[in-house]
Amino acid sequence: MKKRAAVENTLHALLVLVLSLGLIRIVWYAIALVITDIYPPPPRPASPDDGKPTPQDIAESLNTIWLSFDFDHCRNVCLVSRVACKLKGCIGVPGTKNWD
Repeated sequence: MKKRAAVENTLHALLVLVLSLGLIRIVWYAIALVITDIYPPPPRPASPDDGKPTPQDIAESLNTIWLSFDFDHCRNVCLVSRVACKLKGCIGVPGTKNWD
């Protein structure tokens, strides 16, 4: 009987410890969220490349088959090559580079 009581007490202590640690972790996480809300990170300065396609976007546009009315792909292709722009049928699509 005493042995069973000792096991029950040990299991109860472990349960209380696990639940207490879980509660402390949840409270700690909530405090961290509140702190990040109070002090938001500074806004990222606009770089001169904003709005321009990345080299990965251009490579994807050149290496995939797409419909001619996809303006993003036309913009990416016409930015790089006049011949590719003409072959893809993108000359005159709004937002593309004009080759003179």
